[in-house]
Amino acid sequence: MKKSLFDYSKRLLLKYRQGGAVKLTASLSILHSDYGFGIICDDYLHFSDDQRMALIRDIQLLLKRDVLTQEYFPQSRQDNAKSKRNEKDNSYAVSRDFILINSLQNFT
Repeated sequence: MKKSLFDYSKRLLLKYRQGGAVKLTASLSILHSDYGFGIICDDYLHFSDDQRMALIRDIQLLLKRDVLTQEYFPQSRQDNAKSKRNEKDNSYAVSRDFILINSLQNFT
């Protein structure tokens, strides 16, 4: 799932908390075809609260992120470097839990 689709899904799911009907767009077509979200009828996508919760679960299983509360991060630093000047935005901060080990031996 791309960042733009993730952000669109977040806005949609926060705005329509009980389900609803939304005019069909390209992003909604992708959500319907890839994730089975909603029912298309007369250029509108209709969805219920159960379908909304199923989409939230699917996104959480796919990206390991909660679409309602967390932000989207690219999977790798290379992907992040394509759109930002600092590719280290997705790296972890140094803490006491990290240990740097240099070895003369090659472990395979």
